[in-house]
Amino acid sequence: MYTYFLILNDFGIRPATVWSLSELRQPRPRDDDVYNAAMDSKTAFGGGNTGIAAGTAWYGNRNWGVADDSDSDSLTRIWQKMAWDKTRNSKIDVRLFYAGTRKADAWTECRWDPANTDYPGFYRSSHISEFGPICYSSEALKYA
Repeated sequence: MYTYFLILNDFGIRPATVWSLSELRQPRPRDDDVYNAAMDSKTAFGGGNTGIAAGTAWYGNRNWGVADDSDSDSLTRIWQKMAWDKTRNSKIDVRLFYAGTRKADAWTECRWDPANTDYPGFYRSSHISEFGPICYSSEALKYA
């Protein structure tokens, strides 16, 4: 059990953070959303000449302003549960996905910086998720 949490911590996920994550429905971040710890509350974005509709973001997740569509027949659901045991959501930054329920201190600095080529590739990206990052992703759970 100690090793399990140690590995998750190495990939940016504190041990206390993982409790109850699998049951939380959260808004899936947009593909181009980037985590920003300074956006610790709903922050206005977009509008004007940016080409992006105005709205609010939380830690960089711009879908936090979108209503829960769980009762709609839409094929693309914004609010969903993270599939931790599958590769379907493996490229999503979990810090963005859980932005409304986990604060910036829930995450640690990833030990294996994906940009640092001094580390072996298998620490930085996963071949299971088409070389998606392991840090701050559900791939960290698979490594643990």
